[in-house]
Amino acid sequence: MPAKTKVREIMVPLTNYPHMPYWFSLKQAVTMLRLAGAEDEHHQRAPRVVLVFDEKYQLMGLLRKRDILRGLEPRYLGAGPKAAEWPKMSSQELCSLWSDPKASKEAAGAQVKDWMVPVKGTVKIDDTITRAACQLLQDDVPVLAVMDGNKVAGIVAIEDVFAAITDAVLAA
Repeated sequence: MPAKTKVREIMVPLTNYPHMPYWFSLKQAVTMLRLAGAEDEHHQRAPRVVLVFDEKYQLMGLLRKRDILRGLEPRYLGAGPKAAEWPKMSSQELCSLWSDPKASKEAAGAQVKDWMVPVKGTVKIDDTITRAACQLLQDDVPVLAVMDGNKVAGIVAIEDVFAAITDAVLAA
């Protein structure tokens, strides 16, 4: 029953989920996500988010795959002859600019703090999964940090909340 099931019952412990300090690079984040996806026995799916922490291990933000892609996108807007042409180019022409491996390789050195999104909300370890569902929908994020007091205990993913709630709906 979703109204009684607690987040702790479906969460992924922090030790089993990708997380890193804010000064790591986008390249390190990509490597971490790929390794986590290859080794994830709990869910058999690759994580979509890296949790980002400060020096005191306080949660600062989330780095989603879309944030990484935005960070790897070549920066032609800033200067040079292509900048003036940018607004006039079709999306297909813009995408062809991305094929420059040198520009993407340089962009991969950027720090994750420059591309992460701040944490909007969290859930407590003893909150119900229906509370987690509401927070996931409100924040429009794929995962929420699960807090045990002032510390991050793990994450709860929308896939797990969806499965728990829909299992109960189908069983009714």
